[in-house]
Amino acid sequence: MRGEMRRTVSGRLKVDVTPAAAYSALACAAIFLGLCGREARAQAAKVDTTKLNEVLATVNGSPITRGDFIGLVSKTPINPGEEELIYNQAIDQLVNQRLLTAFLARQKLVAPKDKIDAAVEGLKKELEQTGKDLPNVLADAGMTLDEVREQYAIQIRWNEYVNQMATEAELKKFYAQNKDLFDRAQVKVSHILIGFEPDASAGDKAKAKAKADAVRAEVEAGKLSFAQAADKYSQDPNKTEGDGGDIGFILRDTLPNEQFTRAAFALKKNEVSQPVETEFGYHLIQTTERLEGKPLDLERQRPLVMNRYALNLQKSIIEAERKSAKLDVKPMPKDLFPPAPKPTEGTAKPAAPK
Repeated sequence: MRGEMRRTVSGRLKVDVTPAAAYSALACAAIFLGLCGREARAQAAKVDTTKLNEVLATVNGSPITRGDFIGLVSKTPINPGEEELIYNQAIDQLVNQRLLTAFLARQKLVAPKDKIDAAVEGLKKELEQTGKDLPNVLADAGMTLDEVREQYAIQIRWNEYVNQMATEAELKKFYAQNKDLFDRAQVKVSHILIGFEPDASAGDKAKAKAKADAVRAEVEAGKLSFAQAADKYSQDPNKTEGDGGDIGFILRDTLPNEQFTRAAFALKKNEVSQPVETEFGYHLIQTTERLEGKPLDLERQRPLVMNRYALNLQKSIIEAERKSAKLDVKPMPKDLFPPAPKPTEGTAKPAAPK
């Protein structure tokens, strides 16, 4: 599958500052925000402390500040023109982390002191292997040991919650429902994108949906082949002339976009999907070939299944929390990102805010 095509379907360059984007393991996100992020915020604080405290969003009254945002994206290279996309995705991820943390607090799960102590000791050893020590790292990051311990407490509470939910019956059910994900089956996929902007109105989305329906009707009536329709109508910015919308073979976890991959794997050979909505528009998907994988031994691969189950559980929790949450996201401040440097040789990328 072409790398450019993958960027289009999966998200026009996802913010990947944590291992699995928006729904990454909470522990990894917390430590990243705590150490790497605080270091960036400490540097920025030398310039303008007031700006760091600027509220960019609130989650049930809890503020997300410019400093929080900088802590998340400070080491992310950003292509010119993608600043607003990065802003929206980063704020979305920060909101998700707040919602999940609040959910865990309501479960009244206990994080034993000895487990937190062991986690901190592990961090110390990791730092020592790189020639650093925890007190100096915390000082440079403008962070306290209590804050680190609280982040580890959140990680421990999350692990405890997952262990409670992941009964033997639940894991077997999850495996049975997601065999394509585990056995590494592949499908060859083509798509047609009728796009809309991230801030599209309901009316604009409805027009895009109607256009996708009309294109599908043409293909179903035999007026055009799927490939011809893709060449004629697809608004995928990375398509090439005559490619017929071909993406190539994908795995269930090739793309972060679950709506797209789930629809692709559910299709019969040469069947055309109904319009599938993603954040980029409506996709018509055709699966032209399938390569079966090898069944996974649940007992031998239990950690893998458990990890996938945990990510799916986390996603479900956040989706449910969002339905009742009071969210207020401000428009991106015009001065949030520094001006892009003038290109000299090669392609220059503007730096993330410092």
